[in-house]
Amino acid sequence: MYEEQAAGLARIEADLAIRVAVLCGAGGKAFVAGTDIEQFVGFSGDDGVAYEAQIDTYVAALKRVRVPMIAVVEGLAVGGGLAIANACNLRIAAAGARFGVPIARTLGNCLSSANLRRLTATLGLSSVKRMLLLADMPTAESRSATAPRSPAPRRWMPRWRRSASACSAMRQ
Repeated sequence: MYEEQAAGLARIEADLAIRVAVLCGAGGKAFVAGTDIEQFVGFSGDDGVAYEAQIDTYVAALKRVRVPMIAVVEGLAVGGGLAIANACNLRIAAAGARFGVPIARTLGNCLSSANLRRLTATLGLSSVKRMLLLADMPTAESRSATAPRSPAPRRWMPRWRRSASACSAMRQ
């Protein structure tokens, strides 16, 4: 998945007609699937550190893209999906969208210090602690009482995609 993301970012960087990029999942169940947990079976501590360094490279590349990156989150944004959504400039979440890093419940591994810094900067220390230590998965509604909400992003996504396509046709 991350290699495909890197290739997509390279295409965005190469095409100067692209003015904004919208990332969204398919089917409304998850924003982006993270890494398959089966991949971690048999990982050593060194393997885990190397894996997190690789993920940091991909997330840092996403943050450096020259165009605004918008994450449209429906369903789950968990693990790698949360890191990717967090790296975007703007996050739009559907009602009921959930965010988390359930490693306390699944793998027992940890996040890199760079990903912890990014999450803490966006969500605040207490929220990140709850996610990591309690495997808390807050909903979009619980994240902000003042944020505008859209109960059905799929309803307006086709129009937004047309607008984004029109934007990509504009030259800088």
